[in-house]
Amino acid sequence: MWMAMGSANARTLYSDDGISELNVPEHWVLSPHISATASLRATDPRTNTSLVVNSYLPDEIKPMSLARMAEKLSRALLEGLDKGRLSPPRKLTIQGRPAIEYEITGRVGDMRLSYLSTVVEGRTAQHHVIAWPVAESNKAARAAQRELVATFKESTKQRSVRERIDLSFNWPRKAESTFAFHSKQTRRGQATEIRMNGYTRVRALGDNQLLISTQVAGFSRLPGDGDEARSAYLHNLLQQAMSGIPDYVVSTDGAFVGVENIDNYLDRLEQSMFKALPGDDAAMQQKVKALLRSLVSEATLTQAIQEEWDNQVANWAGGSYAKGERYVYAAQYQTAALGSGAFPMTVTQRLLGRVPCNEGDLAQGCVLLEQVSRVSDPAFSQAMHTFVSQTVKGMADDQADEVNIAVDRAEFVKTVTVLARPESLVPYETTTSKVTTIVVIDQGQTETTLDTETSRTRYAY
Repeated sequence: MWMAMGSANARTLYSDDGISELNVPEHWVLSPHISATASLRATDPRTNTSLVVNSYLPDEIKPMSLARMAEKLSRALLEGLDKGRLSPPRKLTIQGRPAIEYEITGRVGDMRLSYLSTVVEGRTAQHHVIAWPVAESNKAARAAQRELVATFKESTKQRSVRERIDLSFNWPRKAESTFAFHSKQTRRGQATEIRMNGYTRVRALGDNQLLISTQVAGFSRLPGDGDEARSAYLHNLLQQAMSGIPDYVVSTDGAFVGVENIDNYLDRLEQSMFKALPGDDAAMQQKVKALLRSLVSEATLTQAIQEEWDNQVANWAGGSYAKGERYVYAAQYQTAALGSGAFPMTVTQRLLGRVPCNEGDLAQGCVLLEQVSRVSDPAFSQAMHTFVSQTVKGMADDQADEVNIAVDRAEFVKTVTVLARPESLVPYETTTSKVTTIVVIDQGQTETTLDTETSRTRYAY
């Protein structure tokens, strides 16, 4: 059992109401998206096991015995299950306090669920500790759950209550905003800035979906290039990229659904990329076209749009966040340019506090959200190595056998901040910063490149 490993492999989690605490293995994380009313919420990302604590102070509920409270709360869980079963009560002592445990099993659709429901009679409150899922046939897993619950206790000294803010996706079914966008990108020491402005429109698409459209009214690119032909090519390419931007669809609960009218956009963009492509080597131009097709495709564009939506909206919707708390979880990163593989990604979220939505907002009606995503797994470095090696050798043609290049390490850190109303997640400002580090060994020489991308978008309604 994990407790036998010693305290070095455990950590203490504290409830947001300042009343209680319990110990969990060090890889467990706080979870903002489960049981918004619970004072303590934790998940084991390795097994998808969760545990929550609800505390009931004497002035919040009708007085009742421990036995009655335990049965009432456990039967409430039972009511949400089909073919549910409630075990006989099991009396026990947790950290010197009397407690009663029930096991609850049943189904939700085709999924079988099992809860460990324990009510503890504390000194200042009654506490309901719920762990799930508990595998009925796995005695070791059930015992591990009980070990977690056995560490629960009221804190010796009560802490201040931590404000928690609920975030809900509730965009209007019809809306319009203007936006101003500014980005700066530095690659291999070359800096490029883009500014644009335009409109974003939202309209209902049936009862359960929203269609989001973007129209660019004007843009500029700095600095200009000394090569007039190349500068004209890039200007035209950017102009096409900013015209007829594909719409996308989201559900009314904030989930990304898909992209609309992307085929015509890709055809037009492809023609623009290939028309007047710099250089006069026909064979090389064909190779460049093949590379561009792999980088700009329906899959890559859809992934980019969904990633932006998830980072700014979907990853936050439905969560309940304590101000300043770090919520860390594991995710998967995919990019079509590197094939079908998925790479481990660590995501950290924080709600930094309440802030004004704009200069005239004296009530501080918005919240500032921060999400940091990091991909640095060796599998990502290997995928980057394969992509770079194949690309360089493909371009080298007759000299391919002489190419000796390897990606030793690749990683990126992406930080997204969102200024939005908590009751709707309607944004007023978003910022993105991405730092990509690649260590390349070329002909025995090691070179580290650091590419940066930053952007800011402001919305007015």
